[in-house]
Amino acid sequence: MARVTSNRLVTDLNNGLKRSDKFNGPALESENARFDSVGPFSQHSVAASQTGVALPNGLGTGALTFVTAHRAGEIVSIAWGLSTAGTHTAGAVQATVGGTATGDSVVFDGGGTAAVVDQTTPISFNEGDKLGIKITTDGNFTPTPDIAAWLNVRWAA
Repeated sequence: MARVTSNRLVTDLNNGLKRSDKFNGPALESENARFDSVGPFSQHSVAASQTGVALPNGLGTGALTFVTAHRAGEIVSIAWGLSTAGTHTAGAVQATVGGTATGDSVVFDGGGTAAVVDQTTPISFNEGDKLGIKITTDGNFTPTPDIAAWLNVRWAA
């Protein structure tokens, strides 16, 4: 399983997030449950006019487009970064569980090159589920930057 953990991001998540009152998944170990960033999922030279294209897991064009969850939990946010800003009029990434897009679409535009965006409602998943990210872009998506994105997850006990 490819997993990147950013100490700063994990610290920010632990300091800023509390257990969701709406969480219906497995019991969490504590208010400061274990957080990780899963990924990166990436694409070189993001093309215009893509719809729900699964991003490869890793830094490149690998064949795998998912990471298998080693325990149950919930996706709490998506972090993304573009190599350059541009005139991205409509681009978005969305979490997938079992290959199906779920949760909020996280929109990126030409005004920025990176962000961490919380999900309105955390996305529950089970041990063994395949987690991933899909990308959608419109026909005016220029230039063609590289993208890397991570799922920020809170693992269950």
